[in-house]
Amino acid sequence: MPAHFDAEVFSAIRRELLNARISLPQAFAALDETQRMVATRHAIVGMLPDALVLRDRFGGHDVFFAILATRLGATLVTADRRFARAAEGYVAVQHVA
Repeated sequence: MPAHFDAEVFSAIRRELLNARISLPQAFAALDETQRMVATRHAIVGMLPDALVLRDRFGGHDVFFAILATRLGATLVTADRRFARAAEGYVAVQHVA
């Protein structure tokens, strides 16, 4: 996953906490789960030129997931329908609801 994944997870947890959809203990539990994930975090700096080329196709954060999936020959799995549509034809994509 792109190295900024953890920042995105934190942002989502923070948003849920601020909107009172989760409690503080649930927020800490979610952060703990994220820290225990066994996954390689890939630096995004080498992806920046490709991201600039794809600037009109993907959002500023999503682009790195798409680029990395392409580079790894992996299927991009997302619950974001709009992101899945944008990725079609660029990388193998699976939309999950």
